[in-house]
Amino acid sequence: MRPDTAKVDPGYLAAFLDLPATQAAFSGNKQGSGLARLPKETLDKLVVPLPPMPTQRLIADLARSFRNEAELLQRLATLNSILGREAVARAIRVAAANPNS
Repeated sequence: MRPDTAKVDPGYLAAFLDLPATQAAFSGNKQGSGLARLPKETLDKLVVPLPPMPTQRLIADLARSFRNEAELLQRLATLNSILGREAVARAIRVAAANPNS
């Protein structure tokens, strides 16, 4: 199933589908074990609010910005953790090399 890009911005649609309320609406209709799938009827019943296209693009950009920020914050947390471990390792090496200080 593909969206009609004349009516809906794909980024806007992705942001709408990623909303907790939308996910909750889908959760009761998933079928199958393992990788669940949504029945076509569930998607057909889905009401997607469609503001004007410029507004959809702004919302899509906003959602993309928050995803990018989350990715950058995760990378920063990982690098901070590495830096912290390296600082502790260096302090231990210095202390071991200078046992009387």
